[in-house]
Amino acid sequence: MIQALASPPAMYFVIFACYLLAIQGVVVSYARHASQRNLIKSRLQTGLDTARHARPASGNRSSSLPLRWQLTSSVVRAGLSPKSQFVPICAIGGGLAVFVPLLAFGLPPWLAASLSPVAAIVAPIIGLKIMRIRYLRAFEAQLPEAIDTLIRSLRAGHPVSASLRLVRNLPAPIGEAFAIVSDEVTYGLDLETAMRNMQVRVDQQDVALLVSAISLQVKTGGNLAELLDRLSKVIRERQRMRLKARALSAEARFSAIALSVLPILLFTLLQFIAPGFYGGIWKDWLVVPALSIAAVWLVIGNVIMFRMVRFDI
Repeated sequence: MIQALASPPAMYFVIFACYLLAIQGVVVSYARHASQRNLIKSRLQTGLDTARHARPASGNRSSSLPLRWQLTSSVVRAGLSPKSQFVPICAIGGGLAVFVPLLAFGLPPWLAASLSPVAAIVAPIIGLKIMRIRYLRAFEAQLPEAIDTLIRSLRAGHPVSASLRLVRNLPAPIGEAFAIVSDEVTYGLDLETAMRNMQVRVDQQDVALLVSAISLQVKTGGNLAELLDRLSKVIRERQRMRLKARALSAEARFSAIALSVLPILLFTLLQFIAPGFYGGIWKDWLVVPALSIAAVWLVIGNVIMFRMVRFDI
């Protein structure tokens, strides 16, 4: 056995194995420390990027900010990362979704090429609007639970900073929002400013109530747990009223969606079932202006219908 290990090939193998194990130990140890540093760095960078892109400069309105800053702020307020590729993907998808069907339906290439940039601009706006609505709905649904977690922690004798660290363990999106607040407080920012930064990022009425309650307690003192308990009841009552209004307007919203989608579905169905149904009408010079005007009026009608069934509570 000893002679076998003493042979040159076996010695080379043993030396190589020891060398490999030593390198692996060094790499694993370095990776463990690096992962911890990267975790802290990513949390700080996320908080700084989110706060920087979502908070306007002092004394300036959001309308006077550069277009890139406004776009990044819209991405952040939709619950996405500032480095997300959501906007370019929506722009490319919207342009292709208009260009390819128009060519497939036999429309002139110049018309498809002229409408595609418009769709590429409108698609990210609509996509961010949808993501923003989903983000706010998820945040509103989780906010009472987060406040209850704060109340239980405060009544157990924990300080506010420790209570915020408990809320950060909740699922996204509210866990991520309070994680940024907790990190800002941990690294030196006062609680009131950190909460107001979250209010700017989220921009929701219930969050404004929470921030006002905490700011009042910081300035004047008092029982924060009791104040948050009353606030939690108010927020739940507001949510109950929103759901009731949404249920009462469900029929009108369904009618608006049906009236919006029906013309497009009928046009697409006729093109597939009977491609020659419209005959040579596409060669008439009045067709394109008439369809453009009809599309504009359809969009205006959709905006009016959806604003009629929308209630702010």
